[in-house]
Amino acid sequence: YDVILTRADDTFIPLKDRSIIANNAKADIFVSIHCNATVNHDATGTSVYTQSETPPGVYPNQEESRRLASNIHKELLRSLGLNDAGIRRKNLSVCRETNAPTVLIEVAFIDNKIEEILLNIPEFQQAAAKAILKGIENYFAGGM
Repeated sequence: YDVILTRADDTFIPLKDRSIIANNAKADIFVSIHCNATVNHDATGTSVYTQSETPPGVYPNQEESRRLASNIHKELLRSLGLNDAGIRRKNLSVCRETNAPTVLIEVAFIDNKIEEILLNIPEFQQAAAKAILKGIENYFAGGM
């Protein structure tokens, strides 16, 4: 795979610019990796987002994005053993503005004390990366 990072450090890249980078590269897929956060510090789990269907038919890669999300989500759950926070649909800039099938991954909750500890463990980070890779490989192999 030819991987293009939109950033390699904590420098903020505007959301629309992230999609522009992917679109200019004619990316086959776009995967945005995050740590979730909420006011409920008891919230746990792994979730993967795709573009919402509102309004219907606007986003041309809905089905392929859902298939990509399913493959990645399945592998993250299997590898990390975290709560299943679901595959969700939301109107997100990177999903909406990117031409390729796109997912936004919330690996775990950074404001949950247990998951914050996990997120700081290199082996957990490696397990998450390998799970995402396996999900991508399954997607390109025609999975789900």
